[in-house]
Amino acid sequence: MNYLNIHTDLLRSEEYLGAEPVERATWLNLMGWCASQENGGIIKDAHDWTDRKWQQLCGVTLREIQTPSKLYFFNDGGNLVIWSYPADKEKEVKTNRKNGKKGGRPRKEETQKKPGGFESENQVVSNRKTDLKTEWLEIAETEGKGREGKGKKSKEDVPTQTLVWSVTGGWAGITDQDLQDWKEAFPACDIKRQLALMTEWLKSNPAKAKKKQWRRFVTGWLSRSQERGGDIQSNRPEKPQAERCL
Repeated sequence: MNYLNIHTDLLRSEEYLGAEPVERATWLNLMGWCASQENGGIIKDAHDWTDRKWQQLCGVTLREIQTPSKLYFFNDGGNLVIWSYPADKEKEVKTNRKNGKKGGRPRKEETQKKPGGFESENQVVSNRKTDLKTEWLEIAETEGKGREGKGKKSKEDVPTQTLVWSVTGGWAGITDQDLQDWKEAFPACDIKRQLALMTEWLKSNPAKAKKKQWRRFVTGWLSRSQERGGDIQSNRPEKPQAERCL
């Protein structure tokens, strides 16, 4: 296994909390080794391992292993048993890996033969899947035809003008409806004056004049101008009395 499955309750158990910090660290290293080996939490013939072998394989010392602990201990066969190793999770991982090599979950075998004239459960499920697949294909084909019809736009639906700006031609594609919409959305702004200001700014900043969404640029400019009071004198914030006297 590539991951350890440790329940948080183990870290609050009497065995874990009652162990010394060295014992806890040793237990965790042993858990990691057993998970990588998938040995069920039992290190066989570990009683004869040398200190160097313990360090190389598990990252612990022989002295730490020989320290009496409830988190790990030797059984009568000389095997080291790791406390609360997730053997059930290891079994689940092995089963999933085995089924994956076979191409998915194993099929359920029929434990009882059906009387003549009756379909087996697997046959019923298979036939149902075939019917659903056929129904889905028919729906997809119908929707596809509908999308083809909807995808064909008439000439009235296709925009005839695109809002653009160039150094030589200035603004192009602005309709009377655009001017009316901007006037309603930004009442404090003189739209034509603001468009002229945009032109001068773009000419002075040619590096920033390469845009794809000019309509967004215009509405953003007008929005900021509206917030600052626009072109109408009465909408601008009044200067302090002391400043007006200067």
